[in-house]
Amino acid sequence: MKGRRPKNSVIPARVLIRSLIPFAVPVLLTIALLVIAGSSLPRDVAPGSGLKLAGLLATLLTTVLAWRVSVQGISDTRVRSMAGVLCLFVGLISWPVWSMGALPFVNALALQDERTVVMTLDRTESTPIRLSSDRNHWAWLTPTEAETGILPGRHFIPQATYDLWAAARPDSVTVRAATGLLGATVIIAIQ
Repeated sequence: MKGRRPKNSVIPARVLIRSLIPFAVPVLLTIALLVIAGSSLPRDVAPGSGLKLAGLLATLLTTVLAWRVSVQGISDTRVRSMAGVLCLFVGLISWPVWSMGALPFVNALALQDERTVVMTLDRTESTPIRLSSDRNHWAWLTPTEAETGILPGRHFIPQATYDLWAAARPDSVTVRAATGLLGATVIIAIQ
């Protein structure tokens, strides 16, 4: 009877549904933190100081936990392997959600070592927001000193600041920054 699959090798629906846990957790956590904290927490992370590694670790942890929950009580190794692949795939999709969604909120919960950094304003730009007539506004900044903890790069700015800088064309701007709970540099204000 070679080639026949055992009756219990069909992937149960609960395994498929539970394999979505690695994506559902950071999305729901981000929404909950957004509702609770709103825009009161400064969450803009400085270029070069991201939360990619912390996001990867959170992704791997939720992926392993989701896999364990998904295959609980299942002994078929093929189903367990398929659930592992599916959980890993969904988990890797959730990595940016952790890195740019939930973890910047957590990072901003405890700020320390606040400092003011003078940066050179290289240029400003605005980009369209997808499916909207609104635009995002950006400033390309370079630190004037080498050891600021902020790398040169693009920073989000409000439209009022963009309009002011487009008219005045300042050579340098002041950036208030602090180190967050997870070690990433948080931009508190750009003036």
